[in-house]
Amino acid sequence: MKHQTESEMNKEFKERFQVLAKSGDGTNHLRITAINLLDTATYYCGILEFNAIEFGQGVFLHVKTSFSNIQAVVHQPPLEPLRSGDSANLSCTVYTEQYAGVQSFYWFRHGASQPAVMYPRAGQCTNISKEESVKKRCNLYFSIKSVNSSNTGIYYCAVASYGEIVFGNGTEIKIAGNSTKVSLLLVYFLSMTLAVFIIVFLVLVFIVHKLKKNLCSVCKGNVSHLTCSPASDNVSQDADNVHYAALSLKKKSEQHRQEDNVERVCVYSRVKSRKV
Repeated sequence: MKHQTESEMNKEFKERFQVLAKSGDGTNHLRITAINLLDTATYYCGILEFNAIEFGQGVFLHVKTSFSNIQAVVHQPPLEPLRSGDSANLSCTVYTEQYAGVQSFYWFRHGASQPAVMYPRAGQCTNISKEESVKKRCNLYFSIKSVNSSNTGIYYCAVASYGEIVFGNGTEIKIAGNSTKVSLLLVYFLSMTLAVFIIVFLVLVFIVHKLKKNLCSVCKGNVSHLTCSPASDNVSQDADNVHYAALSLKKKSEQHRQEDNVERVCVYSRVKSRKV
């Protein structure tokens, strides 16, 4: 209603709903008179341009009533820690006024590491004596056949009426022995890992020691092989004169060749003299 001040509404809304628009600046206001519980809703403001409607974020209107004095009480005492596979039975008793209107019952589960989960339930309601201030009592039940780690958490009984939700005290479901089992398994795993590490370390030390010993023996064998052995004949060692001569032969080639092309030949001669 940016360029006009008149609004179009259905007949059922014209008496209580009124749109106040200012031409020029595009400001619109929605006024609701004689508000009631049915007016609880989210209201959006939209703009129509080129046959397309663009809506804003919206405003949620929550209408409360003075008659929403609902009291939810969880009578079941705190449960003892359960074992995996056991069954759990939760109960909740809700006391409300007779004129509380339409009611909806729920079970909410809230876990430490899991988001809240809602389980709608139908309550078994009975009327109480009219002389009592509380005239309506509803019982709710929730059962889990086989409890496991995914079922742990706090379960709240809740009743919704006249736009309000009232929660009970909550009942916590625990599984006994989980932490002990996990800790024992962790200890066993770490112990086995440490034992395997020690065994592998000792095997590696033994292998390195054997390799080092073999390498030393090979080195000693090569050195002993290079030592000169005495002469095999009967002539004394002092009478033998051994001469070593190194001859260098150069091939005829171009003068610009490097020394890598030089061929070296070692000639060994032995001169033996005998006394007459």
